[in-house]
Amino acid sequence: INQMKTLKVIKNRYNDVFTFKLDEDDNILVFGNVGGPTDFDPTSAEYKRGSFDVDRAPFIAKYSSEGILIWAEVIGETGFSSFSDAEIDNNGDIVITGIMGLELDFDPSSKFVLTNPTSRPSVFLAKYSSEGTLIWAKASESPERSLVSDIAILPNNNILITGKEEGTDLDFGPGIF
Repeated sequence: INQMKTLKVIKNRYNDVFTFKLDEDDNILVFGNVGGPTDFDPTSAEYKRGSFDVDRAPFIAKYSSEGILIWAEVIGETGFSSFSDAEIDNNGDIVITGIMGLELDFDPSSKFVLTNPTSRPSVFLAKYSSEGTLIWAKASESPERSLVSDIAILPNNNILITGKEEGTDLDFGPGIF
């Protein structure tokens, strides 16, 4: 991957890579946060994602093992949200977690906006296909402050998360846990 050296940053207010994962085809999935428009294509071509209206937003970018951009998405075009961790499940799907402010658009193509029912940061979980298509997204409904730090996928594809809950229950809705 000598071609992929850095993400070209158009606006350097808040851009961080938190982690990367290799999928079963040795493609490289990169996860982090952006704070404005970012060009994810390491070549001279441009593939900008993100908005000047975003304070901080998670991103997922997928590159071939040669460093060629396959796809990239910024999750949320306004407000504040933050990536915490990601894993790839046994089906090759991508599960991410983090915190969100009042709302977060998990699928810019269809405007699937998840609203935070509380006034405090909420934990989110979202699942994307290996092609970057949203499968589902959930936000915790806890009235207290929630933070998430790590995620794990069990062999049966159940999802475990760790973090901090200032209340008594990290609730993702009826029938979730």
